[in-house]
Amino acid sequence: MARAPHETSRDYANPYRPLALRLFNALGRVKPFDPDQIVAAAIRSAGHDRFASDAFREPLARLIESLHASAKLSPVGRFMTAQHLAGALANNLRAGDLFAREPGLREIELARPVMVCGLARSGTTLLQRLLAQLPGARAIAAWEAYEPIPESGQQPGGDPLADPRVKRTRAAEKFLRWLSPDLFAVHPMDALAPEEDVLILENLFRSGVPESTYNVPDFADWLERRDPTVAYAWLADCMRVLQWQRPGEFWVLKSPHHLEWLDVVFGVFPDVTVIQTHRDPVETVPSFCSLVAHGWGVMSDAIDPHVVGSHWDRKIDRMLTRALDTRDARDGAGFVDVHYRELVDDPLGVMARVCGSVGLPWDDSVRAKLERWLADNRQHKHGLHRYAAEDFGLSAEGIASRYGRYRERFDLT
Repeated sequence: MARAPHETSRDYANPYRPLALRLFNALGRVKPFDPDQIVAAAIRSAGHDRFASDAFREPLARLIESLHASAKLSPVGRFMTAQHLAGALANNLRAGDLFAREPGLREIELARPVMVCGLARSGTTLLQRLLAQLPGARAIAAWEAYEPIPESGQQPGGDPLADPRVKRTRAAEKFLRWLSPDLFAVHPMDALAPEEDVLILENLFRSGVPESTYNVPDFADWLERRDPTVAYAWLADCMRVLQWQRPGEFWVLKSPHHLEWLDVVFGVFPDVTVIQTHRDPVETVPSFCSLVAHGWGVMSDAIDPHVVGSHWDRKIDRMLTRALDTRDARDGAGFVDVHYRELVDDPLGVMARVCGSVGLPWDDSVRAKLERWLADNRQHKHGLHRYAAEDFGLSAEGIASRYGRYRERFDLT
């Protein structure tokens, strides 16, 4: 008899906990963070204080204030957050050391980028991974997104799977699967698969990652009023390092986060082509709220799904509004559109059209390769994602009304 697939829980206020973590949370303490101590510890660990960018200091302090005010971290969440903060600073310090030793790195001319950008749950991951299979594609694997800067002494070339960062990311993948099967089913982590480059922006604590991971409304509000150009410049520098290690003919980037800042994206990457995916927000908004609720549930035992819905309904509206404004200001230049239903129903037809529009390689051998990839990467591989708008204090009618401009613009009604 076939085994029934795992289905994700809709009881967001009571997230799953393995017994060992329930005991850890029951016995552990949540100590406050001190940003100065965190930075000092990172410097001691690196053995130098040459940060590649100092732009992390204020957002780190603001993030910690918001974590203390509203995130309600569990002991496990506090431990994982400490690891995240230390990892971001370690990447920055590694970059500072590397750029000092290899000053020509910052002069490397980047291969042209192709950026998949659309609402979360609109097919961005599928399209990104199909593009990454094309000849000459240079995608950012998960192990590179989490640790874009190599350890001291690592040189270009060689077997990338021998890189110690791969082993660490595989351990994190295994831990996440054990820690939260629901989160893993909704957004599985694969150390070797292409991942979102927003994780690199997060090295400067200037991205949407914190509000996707914690309830930090004060930090999110502060960040919306800041120019993210310095974070995208950091992304470009990290891409230069990655290209130095393993070159390609064109970059494949991806993150829904970029919707909010496409004006800045075109400023930092003037030759970028944005492939925007489209799916009815009536479907995507509650689906993404479910993803966020499962993510918050990893870090806290006090989750209110209505808070998730209220925050992200407003946030997604802002992201789409800013994206539409950028498209209008550019008269559509630099954009290619892909509808979710078309992508799901005819992925190879979509890829043929996209490759023709963007000037990417396409022939019978490429089609055959993608056919094999699709056969090996079926949907719902790690479980079925269950969600409903009402879980988050939302309704289909309310979402349809709020996003009317976008739905009508791209015929999603």
